[in-house]
Amino acid sequence: MTKEETGDVWIAWLLDAIHKIRYQKQRPNVERVAQCIRQHHPQYSNETVHQHLEDAVRQGNISRHENKGNISYKDPESRTKGTHKNLRLAPDSDLSKVFVRALRELNEQDGSTVRTVENFVLSAYQVSYTQDCSLRDLLKAGGRKALSRGLVTCNSVNNTFKALLIKKKPPSIIKEEIKEHAHSQVKKKKKKKSLSPSDESPKVKQGAPKKS
Repeated sequence: MTKEETGDVWIAWLLDAIHKIRYQKQRPNVERVAQCIRQHHPQYSNETVHQHLEDAVRQGNISRHENKGNISYKDPESRTKGTHKNLRLAPDSDLSKVFVRALRELNEQDGSTVRTVENFVLSAYQVSYTQDCSLRDLLKAGGRKALSRGLVTCNSVNNTFKALLIKKKPPSIIKEEIKEHAHSQVKKKKKKKSLSPSDESPKVKQGAPKKS
């Protein structure tokens, strides 16, 4: 491997290309990033550039975004104020929903690490702290909570997470389930009523006959 092909040099090339494409107000997809790199290094194909982009995503140096089937790449450190949602953090903040949302946005085939999720959050939110705490620790706790709720899966071999797709039920099915539930409740009440004691007055025990 030559000096030009080392990981740090490739990351610098990729980030430089992404910045140039963003400056031109275009979407940094594989084709545009590869074309930008070939202006100075014409020997590299789209496939080679794509491989290095995905390696950088797995390492957390570049974030990967998918919107309506279109994949683009961003520098996690470049954030424009005023265009991101505010995320105020405290030691007791629950980031399970943020964690799951980040996994769905990243949509990585092999899952995403906590570091990758952290970089995505930093690029998508304007993070502020009300008390001393760690974003990464809060994301780890959020990941564990999301895992316990069955919202994500975890690959313990490479410590990556993937969001589970939850299909929404059609309104007709939901209405039918509500009707069935109401019907079952009525049947339970009727059964309970039938087992209750009768309203008749209890029989009085006869005493022993009086001696004459």
